[in-house]
Amino acid sequence: MSEYMQSFNARALVYILVDCKGGDVASKLLQSSCEINVNDVFSSPVIETQQMHRLVNLCVSRKGLGYQRMLEFACNATAQSLGLVGSIVISSRTIRSALAALQAFSAIVDPGSKMTARVATSGNMILSFRPASIEKGIRDVYLFGNAAVAHNVMHALTGVEQSGAIISIPCSPPENWSRFNSSFTRNVKFVPGESAGHLEVPARLLDRHCVAGDPEARAIAMRAVEPWLQMAAHEKVFSELVCRHLTMAIPANLNLAAVAELMSTTERTLRRRLEREDTSFQRLKNTTMVEIAINLAAASVDQSAAAKRLGKESHHFGKWFRDKTGYKYGNPP
Repeated sequence: MSEYMQSFNARALVYILVDCKGGDVASKLLQSSCEINVNDVFSSPVIETQQMHRLVNLCVSRKGLGYQRMLEFACNATAQSLGLVGSIVISSRTIRSALAALQAFSAIVDPGSKMTARVATSGNMILSFRPASIEKGIRDVYLFGNAAVAHNVMHALTGVEQSGAIISIPCSPPENWSRFNSSFTRNVKFVPGESAGHLEVPARLLDRHCVAGDPEARAIAMRAVEPWLQMAAHEKVFSELVCRHLTMAIPANLNLAAVAELMSTTERTLRRRLEREDTSFQRLKNTTMVEIAINLAAASVDQSAAAKRLGKESHHFGKWFRDKTGYKYGNPP
């Protein structure tokens, strides 16, 4: 079954290709290399994920725009390149809920480079982006694009370029790096030995209110994004968003009403959405809290600190953990 993604980034690339090569040449290149009709790109809100990857591959090649120009294009990516997801993220109430939405809805933007998220023992939130099933030749373009979006999102959420967030890319600096988007380049570090790119946001920023936070705008964007969920390779996006809010909250013991408020919806609507995904809030909460507890134990976090992280009484936590996992906290099988 085909996977789809929003087509606005494809349109931007086609515009550049047409400007660089001319309309007729660009049209022939798109048809022969990508099986893409120019008119379809501008008339349809979606494009097949594989077609998009072929389009990027074409643009990176010498007969397209070339690798260097594509990297420069990627480094200028902004939160607007996320479309409706960008609207949800930027209008969130807090930075924590904004990043939870960014991670959970990433499959809509591009199923091939889905993000993962975790909260470090320091309390910092770490979002990781690792392009999946993407040819090596265009991997860096996706990594730089994701990193640039992460930088721009943090700028939009905090109102400052130097927010304190750390962005890392698992490769070496490209040629002429100093000529690229200077705002972005000042906030990036290169870690060639890593397997994924990361956005690490300090714990002190997570509960700050977003500069452009707007509950009404977020609720409208959440409703508008629902049709896209049917095209996201059957991802259980609302289930994932609930799990992300539970994972990123400190303590994690949120109830349905609190999570519904973070998602700019009502308890009734959220309950119905989860039923459509064959689950329930309590089931997701139980699973998520056990996963968090296991990860804390694996990281050698003190039992009392783990109990506090999960919003549980310290003297009850040990028995709860043993009942859920079958082994004693700190003593894995």
